[in-house]
Amino acid sequence: MQIDLLLDRDDGVINIVEIKYSQKPFRITKQYATQLGDKIDIFREQLNIKKDIYLTMITVAGLLPNAYVDELVTNELTLERSDSLGSLLIPVEHSSTGTKGWYSFGF
Repeated sequence: MQIDLLLDRDDGVINIVEIKYSQKPFRITKQYATQLGDKIDIFREQLNIKKDIYLTMITVAGLLPNAYVDELVTNELTLERSDSLGSLLIPVEHSSTGTKGWYSFGF
């Protein structure tokens, strides 16, 4: 089982983050929804997690709306293309100070 990014927050929540690259809005199929649900269940059971678990999707072109997105996805972030060099920007806000900024990474 692979988890792209894990955020263990102080407010009793863990975000399991899936990062997907697609030219078009990413579609969560029935098969992929089952895999995501299994991943969350295994993570919770194997580590005996008592916190709430939120699924966060990070995409370049957004998510194609459907019932699986409504059922599984708590947060969705769509990356913004910053330049022709292939770096991406994620808007971020520091939870305790409210300071806003950008997180940049390249591919």
